[in-house]
Amino acid sequence: MRIFTIAIFTWSIWLAQSSATPERYASGIPSLDAFLGSNLTESGRQVLGMTGFYGQSQPQQWLILTGSKDQPGIFQEFVISDMKIKGSRRIRQLPMQDLPTIPVARDRLKYDSTVAFEIAEELALKARVGYDSVHYQLRCRDQNEEPVWMVNMLDPAGRSLGIHYISAETGLLLRSVWHKTKRMSLSESKGPDGNPVSLLYGGNVREITVSGKAGRRKRNLTRVIAPKTP
Repeated sequence: MRIFTIAIFTWSIWLAQSSATPERYASGIPSLDAFLGSNLTESGRQVLGMTGFYGQSQPQQWLILTGSKDQPGIFQEFVISDMKIKGSRRIRQLPMQDLPTIPVARDRLKYDSTVAFEIAEELALKARVGYDSVHYQLRCRDQNEEPVWMVNMLDPAGRSLGIHYISAETGLLLRSVWHKTKRMSLSESKGPDGNPVSLLYGGNVREITVSGKAGRRKRNLTRVIAPKTP
């Protein structure tokens, strides 16, 4: 009886810890390196960007977008989870869809998505903003072809609370935008200069699982993350 009671107590502690602590997943650069080391990409195709949805703090899977100059408008997207390729799909660029076109140079990636998250969380702490999860995107800006992390912080309803741009090359904060009163959709978000904010290239922001056929599912998240106190 005493052994059974101890087992129940231990199980209760484990449940409490597992529910309070988000699962830990691989960050962006190691996932990209695992993809580059797989040699599964076709000859002439280059990495143009990567995204990760609903991170707490890192997403469960990364989507890596590749393209080729020989096939403009046709892209291939790979799903990476647990440092392994889980599947892929072909994508045709839709009218008005903002897909990256500048290849990501691996030797210019100095700062991982973990650093981008820490910077974004510090901004949330200063702004006293609680959030549910974050979307990541890595793509190169037109100026100097610099690789940039975009961290989009979401509330439990999936609305954008703020978007932060951190250089993956220097680790510097390039731009930070908090949405105040009006909750705008991702496609309507604008920066303080009035110009549209370039968001995730997937358009409809959902986690994508590829297994033969591309499916879509929205993760149900209810726990709001309060920024860490200093």
